[in-house]
Amino acid sequence: MQGEKLGVHCIRWASLRALGEIGVQTFDAQALLFEARKVKTQDEINCLKMIAAITDRAWCKLYEAMKPGMRDIDLTAIGYQAMIETGAEIGGVVPFFSGPSTF
Repeated sequence: MQGEKLGVHCIRWASLRALGEIGVQTFDAQALLFEARKVKTQDEINCLKMIAAITDRAWCKLYEAMKPGMRDIDLTAIGYQAMIETGAEIGGVVPFFSGPSTF
C-alpha cells in the first residue's frame, strides 16, 4: 500500500483514523463502487431473475391467503414457506407487518 491510495466506503471513523496513523492514504470510493455495480455478469443477471421469481411466488401465495382478521405473523409464515419451497435460503426472520406496526 506504500504510495497507493485505498478506496473506502462506509468505514468507521476509528478505522479511518487508524489507517491514517499508519500512513495509508484513503479516498471516498462511493462513486467508483456505484459505477462498478452497473456492470452485471450473466451469472448475476440469472441470480436476480431467480430472486425475482422466488419473491413473485411469495407475493402470489400471500395474495391468495390474505383475508380480514389474519395476523401478520401468519402471513409471514406463508411468505417464508413459499420462498423456502422455491429454494430460498432464509437468514434472520423479518416479519411482514401491518397496521400500526408498519412505521
